[in-house]
Amino acid sequence: MLGLSGFPAGAAVYANIPWNAYMEASIDVNGIYTQKYAMWLSPSVFYIPVGNEDTTASLTLTSSNSINISDRQFYYVDETVLEKATNITNSCAPESFSLSNGNVECTVTSQDSSSLVLTIPDSEGWVAMVNGKTVEIEQFADYLMSIPLEDGENKVTLTYCLPGMKLGILITALGVIGTLLSTLMINKENRSGKNGRNK
Repeated sequence: MLGLSGFPAGAAVYANIPWNAYMEASIDVNGIYTQKYAMWLSPSVFYIPVGNEDTTASLTLTSSNSINISDRQFYYVDETVLEKATNITNSCAPESFSLSNGNVECTVTSQDSSSLVLTIPDSEGWVAMVNGKTVEIEQFADYLMSIPLEDGENKVTLTYCLPGMKLGILITALGVIGTLLSTLMINKENRSGKNGRNK
């Protein structure tokens, strides 16, 4: 049995118990639910439900194999810190935002030449403009887009064009033209061959 204490009453508590080998285990989470653990497709991090007044929790790990864990990791969400972070994030949110069919438009005010981070994955094909000028899209957290802003109000526009689309259309058009030309040439040869035999 693993005991946990010291978190604020009613906090959102999470656990991760890394294992060294599959144990085909079962874990009882605070007497509220049981789930499979340390096996194929079992979750690693899981939620530990606690009551509003609870400051302790318990986990019971059972297995017909030997218990082979490498660590015990417990986390809780400090809702005061989360609220502060949420308020800061919301204060920096765009005043207007629209997303439709490969186009993003928003208006955002920046006081210190900061950046606008979008939860749109960064990928080749996006073109960003800030106040009518093309800007380079930077990568944030390895896969999100970050757009550098100017001081004051910024009109941000992003447009997506499928990479290779123009080349693909050109190759397709050339293929269709080539097919038509070869069909016409074959038909012309067939007609002149028939006409030559009829004479």
